[in-house]
Amino acid sequence: MAEKREIPSARGYFVDTEGNVYSRWRTGLGPAGPVFAERKLSVRISDGYRCVDLKAAKRKAVNVAWLVLEAFIGPRPDGAFARHLDDNPSNNRLDNLAWGTRKENVADAIRNQCRASRRGEKRDRLTAEKAAEIRARHKAGVTQRELAQEFGVARVTITHIIQGRTWRGRRAA
Repeated sequence: MAEKREIPSARGYFVDTEGNVYSRWRTGLGPAGPVFAERKLSVRISDGYRCVDLKAAKRKAVNVAWLVLEAFIGPRPDGAFARHLDDNPSNNRLDNLAWGTRKENVADAIRNQCRASRRGEKRDRLTAEKAAEIRARHKAGVTQRELAQEFGVARVTITHIIQGRTWRGRRAA
């Protein structure tokens, strides 16, 4: 079972070791003491990272990885980043996270073979051949939304491939 802790910088908000964020508030007083209600916050994706909106935070969208690390490891050291050890920004489990430097983050990516060998390749989801296939299938009438779902990327990525903003040298004839 996942352990849950309060987020030090955001009173009334909790995070568990699985990367779920909750808000908790007092609803009244019962015979055994205070009564609380709790709800799991919905997550949204911002630049590929899972974020939640906290009213207690100065910024609106807060990276879930930062919250997990703050609650279980401690405050962010100066200049540190939240490292996803497996390079999967959706995996915010405590055992996959660590504070670290940019250099350590790059070393993780190299170790996990996520650094692209060609400009435009991200996390091995797309290759030059897939980009050419995307252009050809879009030309044949497949929608950008369908292509994005099939290839596991954002629709805007499909738009950029079709417009030649990424994979410039690989543009289909």
